[in-house]
Amino acid sequence: MLKIIENNNLVWNHIQKPTKKDWQFMEKHLDMPPEIMLEMVDTIQQPRIERWKDNLYINLNVPLFNRIKQTTETGDLHIVISPKEVTTIIFKPNLPVKSIFHHANKSNRFRNELMQESVGLFLINFLEELTSLSFDKIKHINENIDWVKETIFEEDGYNHVQEISKIKLDILIFQRILKPQKNILNTMLSEKFEQLSTSEIRSSIRHLIQTNIKVWNSIESAQEIIESLEITNNSMVSYKLNNTMRFLAAVSLITFAMSVTLGIFSIIPFDSFPIARTPGMFLIAMFMLALVASISILVFRQKKWL
Repeated sequence: MLKIIENNNLVWNHIQKPTKKDWQFMEKHLDMPPEIMLEMVDTIQQPRIERWKDNLYINLNVPLFNRIKQTTETGDLHIVISPKEVTTIIFKPNLPVKSIFHHANKSNRFRNELMQESVGLFLINFLEELTSLSFDKIKHINENIDWVKETIFEEDGYNHVQEISKIKLDILIFQRILKPQKNILNTMLSEKFEQLSTSEIRSSIRHLIQTNIKVWNSIESAQEIIESLEITNNSMVSYKLNNTMRFLAAVSLITFAMSVTLGIFSIIPFDSFPIARTPGMFLIAMFMLALVASISILVFRQKKWL
């Protein structure tokens, strides 16, 4: 579905879940090569920037937060830069891009700040807004890290392995998305694209690279913290497991001692002794078993095995 915003002689075409009419728009109005249109449908693509005629094509990945699964996912974003138009194309719901478009559509001030002078500045301002929204996703990761940090030492024996694994997966997805973005930004700066050739735009690209680095540093910091918490959690799990095994071993030794005591009575013909027919013999046997168990427990407690 195609939506359009016009401002300062610039046009923003936003297409979500392209229909047949939208494909015709891309083919005829944007003059997109068939091979690029075919590649856009593929869900697994290498982020890149390339030029054809007077246009630029940029393929990016965007971090998305799945509220149902509570995890970070990879979203697709295709950008076509024409002399007076910027076209964004997404095939799945993409909240960051949708929120920027909605804000630009509702706010004149934001639209004027975003769509400035040329498509080059418009593109860089859009990417700056998109990169800044990544800090919200990192905030979510940091909140999960704080929860693990606050509950890891609780005495309820809660195991944080699953939560830590989810956070590490979120961080890996973020890093997988951010690194190609940095390469694309460096390509914009190093190669001479006509739409990105002015000094103002190149200065904005450098600022965008710095923002990308800040996001990268934030996610690396989160990675270092969660790796340290994982080591702590593994140590605590190992300690609790050792305590459990030590307790079970002590119980096994106590029952073994009691079994040996009972076995003594089966080695000899105990029934031939007059004491075996004493009315209180059962209580005597129970007392001996309790005495053996008590002595074993006392020894284990002194050795701190129980």
